[in-house]
Amino acid sequence: MQGIYRPRHPERTTLYRVLFHNFDRFLSEYERRFEKEYWYFRPIVQEVVERYLDCGNPRSGFARIRCPDCHAEHLLTFSCKTRGFCPSCHAKRLEGLEPPTRCLEGSCTTPVYDLL
Repeated sequence: MQGIYRPRHPERTTLYRVLFHNFDRFLSEYERRFEKEYWYFRPIVQEVVERYLDCGNPRSGFARIRCPDCHAEHLLTFSCKTRGFCPSCHAKRLEGLEPPTRCLEGSCTTPVYDLL
């Protein structure tokens, strides 16, 4: 049903569980086991994984949203915005790639792009 917030549970996914339980060990072993073959470990990788693990976690921050009409309150957890890595944020990004529509005289149309 549209309009009802359904919280996601990333901790139930395989990717989350693998990273949560094994990423620290991977970091500690990287230099010894992988650095010669794959070169140095880029710090951005660790940042992206840590942001993914905090994505959607209310302990990492949230906004309280209040409906001005009915005064119902909801918590909206912050996302990591690591598009291309986080499945949830990547899906949001793909939704945003659809071309915008305009309503002209009551009928919605897709925009016409000028080639000039």
